[in-house]
Amino acid sequence: MREIAAKSVNESRPGRRPFVVPPLGGPFARWPVQTSAAAAFLLVIALMILSRQIGRPEAGDSAIWDYVAQSIVRGQVPYRDVVEIKLPGAAYLSAMAIWTGKLFAIRDLIGIRLLNFAMVGALAALTFSVAELYLGSRPIAIISFLIPLTSQRFVEWMAEGSQPRLPMIMFGMLTLLFIAKDRPFLAGVSSALSCICWQPGLLFGGVAFLIFSKYLTAWRDLRALKVLAGTALPLAALFLYFARLGAASDLWSWTFAYTFSVYAPAGFRGLLGNAEHIWNVTTRVLGPGTIFLALAAIGYLMMAIETLRTRREDGAGLVGATNLYTDALLIAPLVYFLFCLIDFKSASYLIPAIPFIGIFGSLVLIRLIRYVAAVRFGQPFISGRSVEWLAVVAILLLAIANAARAGLSGDRGLDQQTVEFRSISALLSPGDQIYVHGAVEILAVLDLPNLNPYIFLDNRKDEYLAARTPGGFQTILDAMEARSPRVVVLSSLNRIVHRQEFEAWVGAHYVRSPSVSREIGYDLYLRKP
Repeated sequence: MREIAAKSVNESRPGRRPFVVPPLGGPFARWPVQTSAAAAFLLVIALMILSRQIGRPEAGDSAIWDYVAQSIVRGQVPYRDVVEIKLPGAAYLSAMAIWTGKLFAIRDLIGIRLLNFAMVGALAALTFSVAELYLGSRPIAIISFLIPLTSQRFVEWMAEGSQPRLPMIMFGMLTLLFIAKDRPFLAGVSSALSCICWQPGLLFGGVAFLIFSKYLTAWRDLRALKVLAGTALPLAALFLYFARLGAASDLWSWTFAYTFSVYAPAGFRGLLGNAEHIWNVTTRVLGPGTIFLALAAIGYLMMAIETLRTRREDGAGLVGATNLYTDALLIAPLVYFLFCLIDFKSASYLIPAIPFIGIFGSLVLIRLIRYVAAVRFGQPFISGRSVEWLAVVAILLLAIANAARAGLSGDRGLDQQTVEFRSISALLSPGDQIYVHGAVEILAVLDLPNLNPYIFLDNRKDEYLAARTPGGFQTILDAMEARSPRVVVLSSLNRIVHRQEFEAWVGAHYVRSPSVSREIGYDLYLRKP
């Protein structure tokens, strides 16, 4: 929002000659937005490489989606051959990274992480472009994409492997860019791609629809219909693709029916409970970086209040403003926050909020620093424009220092896992099968297919599956027993309802291997003779 960003404190007063720091922006301040965005892309990739986190161990949701990507490369179909509940965009992107990496003899998991680095760079470029177009300030735009890189946790997240929320927010920011550029059809396409990576990404389509329809009051220019057309095409293509593979019902069942009927209600703590949970997780994960979240909240309120005040003073009303598109920057994070109040499961839910934390946090930071620097005991002593660039340099140095600190102890956990899990490979002869529940990193590191699609039956997936299976959960266990897997690895059984049935099946047909279990950190069972 150019009017908001351009507002500044008086830099000098009559009779005073302020001390002026030499201009620090230089030619960079005059670069075109596209050139600056490309520079942001390259800088962020360089910082990610400097952090030397590409060898982080496989863990959590990233391991699950890396395994789904490997399954796609093997010719398997998501939801039918491997159960997950997010739409498959991120997995197919990772599968493309695996295929590309094979051309250059790059290990599949490393290829996925290199793709992640590229997407982090793209997100930085898009965050820069959105901040520049919506707020009209080059220093704010630069700081907005640098703020996330000052967080060690963010750097680790982005280096762990497939992370569906990363491409979700990447395409979401692209949607905001197309809204500012008045490209309704492309905004719809981009919002659909965001949704295909993670369902809440469809919120960006809703935002685009509201803006281009001028809050449902304008239809004759067909902009709103172009948004709908752009959104519908990729989603229709996705369902037709899975219908062709015979898995459309599985896609619908796990990504929508299960999500809305079981997954979301099971984790709902009430609005106040979820708000408290969000706060606890955020403060634990971000640590001192929570200050940027506080600044972002202040910045959001400032922009919202000033937008309403400007509209009232202009007399243009809500839908008559010439810069109506800037409302998109206010609506999108608000809708996502409301979604999190209903469904917030883990720290990775913070990832889509990070660009907005950067944008609104940098808005407040620049205003605050500019004001403090412009007045000392009532007397001006420094140029406001110069201090903005001093702030840019300070945040840039902080981001570089954070990456360098991580790089001093580059994480090679993936190599360690590879060595440890070889003891499992040694137990398998050609034709032997393995069943893994929970510890999906084993399958991803060894690039092994699981016995069946059920890699992690948490959050009542087992109950949902049993209700849809004739004979219930016992039928599933009987089918597993009929295939007699040589090795079974069990983890996180406390998170499933049918734990006793699982343990009874394993106890009847398998014996625990203490030595291998100790080596890999999970309970491993071998088939009884």
